[in-house]
Amino acid sequence: MPQLCSNCGTPAQDNSRFCSQCGTPLLAPTTSSAPDYTPMNTPPPTPVQIDIPPAGTLLCVTPRTHTKKINALAWSLDSTRLASVGDDNTVFVWDAHTMNGATVIASFREHKKPVKAVTWSPDGTRIATAGDDQVVHVWEASSGALLFTYRDHTNVVHAVAWSPDGARLASAGEDMLTKIWDANTGALLFNYQWNGDGVRSLTWSPDSTQIASASADTTVCIQYVETGEDVITPIRHSAQVNVVAWSPNGATLASGTQDGTLHMWDATNGNRLFHRSQLKEVRTLAWSSDSWGLVANSWDKTAQVWSITNQSFTTYRGHTDEIQAVAWSSDGARIASTSTDGIIHLWSAGPEFVTSSEASEEEVSDEPVVEEINNNEEVPEESSTEETGEEEAPEEGDGEQEVGSEEIVRDYDIGRIITAYYGHTGQDVDWSNVVNLRDVFTDGEFHEELILRGPAVYTDETLAVAWSPDSTYIASAGKNQWHIWEPGGRLIAAYSAPPHENVKTASISWSPDGTHVVAAFDYTYKPYVNNLLRDPQNPPPTYHSIIAYIYDIRDGSLIAQHEDGFLANAVAWSPDNTYIAAGASNGTIHFWNPLNAQEMLTLGEKSSLPEGSIS
Repeated sequence: MPQLCSNCGTPAQDNSRFCSQCGTPLLAPTTSSAPDYTPMNTPPPTPVQIDIPPAGTLLCVTPRTHTKKINALAWSLDSTRLASVGDDNTVFVWDAHTMNGATVIASFREHKKPVKAVTWSPDGTRIATAGDDQVVHVWEASSGALLFTYRDHTNVVHAVAWSPDGARLASAGEDMLTKIWDANTGALLFNYQWNGDGVRSLTWSPDSTQIASASADTTVCIQYVETGEDVITPIRHSAQVNVVAWSPNGATLASGTQDGTLHMWDATNGNRLFHRSQLKEVRTLAWSSDSWGLVANSWDKTAQVWSITNQSFTTYRGHTDEIQAVAWSSDGARIASTSTDGIIHLWSAGPEFVTSSEASEEEVSDEPVVEEINNNEEVPEESSTEETGEEEAPEEGDGEQEVGSEEIVRDYDIGRIITAYYGHTGQDVDWSNVVNLRDVFTDGEFHEELILRGPAVYTDETLAVAWSPDSTYIASAGKNQWHIWEPGGRLIAAYSAPPHENVKTASISWSPDGTHVVAAFDYTYKPYVNNLLRDPQNPPPTYHSIIAYIYDIRDGSLIAQHEDGFLANAVAWSPDNTYIAAGASNGTIHFWNPLNAQEMLTLGEKSSLPEGSIS
């Protein structure tokens, strides 16, 4: 029987030290999962040896055929055609059989309001679309003939998805209903209400027996199609879930949220495998056909491709407006993306993800892509850096942004803040009470680094920060509390700082096994002097003292505390779990027993020093 949370009774997820519902520490120790993620059941891909441009290389920019923004994109299974739908109530089908070209070959105009979703039948003969007019249309892809219209929804339809076996269609939207239709006759087969708010996205399991839905109620639900029963407990997120996508190998679900976080979950039990905080809202996701790559849009005008093989990201920066949708071709060679300007970019996913040599049948031009868009407006080619060896970050509003990224990280990605945690508060409300998590690129590898205090330098409420040994959690200390939180910014647990008003500094350190934390706080105090005896000319001195707490974070219990009369600049847990070391400004180093916080050894002379006597 699974362990239950002592606070709210929620069953514990595997490999978690905290309740997924309320954040309460779990009583029994568990083993934390590694931050790196590898998909199950599928060996790492062997790249096809063909001439595919580097990842992020722009191949084609379509004319501005849609008169308003495009909401969704979908590739045909053979990767030769692309469908787009938009706010202009129109569906376009593009011939994209060549690597560096796309031409409109069909258009459908039966929708009366903006079209929000599009999906192809697996055999490529039909297209289903849905939108604000509350209907689902099924079209013949070659002729544009309308085959069926489903009219049972009572509100906007956000999602439509064709089952991989081709037999059924699923649709869902603001009426909170998920409807399963017979794709051949148009008959309604099942009508389920699985979510507590509007449904934003649907995805089928590869075997067509289960459906996952993403909702504004912050959950992803997985149900059996035939019975409507839950496969697992709904997966809860920190914000509205905009999109969910099932990996082609069936092992993993990816989800993207309104607060800008990308998650990956084990589809069999709902355990989280990986998460990454984006800069802006995540609206769409797409898997590579081998399940070893994932592309996500971000409303910072970029799309990011994660290579699971080498644990790296490639960022595409060709758009000058917020990206609305992304789609990955089934042959693995190309990614389509579109922004609010109604233009589609086709760009290379790189040779790593190509699964078919057919992707190279048409020769890829070596010439830079400069497509005429509107009024002779051109997409600038990527500037060369061979002569100068330098690259400049695009300025805000600068039309000459680079169109693609061949490197995993560009110069202006380094130091980019990717998460800001606002849990620490104080009397001064400004940027200095923020702990930031940013991307850095050192020694040829991509890392995440914590920054203390944020962009301002004048006040300080966040005093210390430290990663857990397995990189799963972050501990940070302020003047009022110290917190444990996830790199995505979600608070896990909060503990009180000492009850002193004059906390000056703090230090924090994890035990080697990640089950305990020591938090040390330095504060100042003045000895009590009766007002009748107080000498205004000779005020009493101010003294420093330290109080340190050792907590077991599995159940939140206080193991021990240590108080002494010196100023501690830092604490550190020894790798063999034998000592906790505290370094003081008076030149001494103190070694404490981790079990009871008793001092075991002191190096140097210990003394209590008045404020102002320490330099």
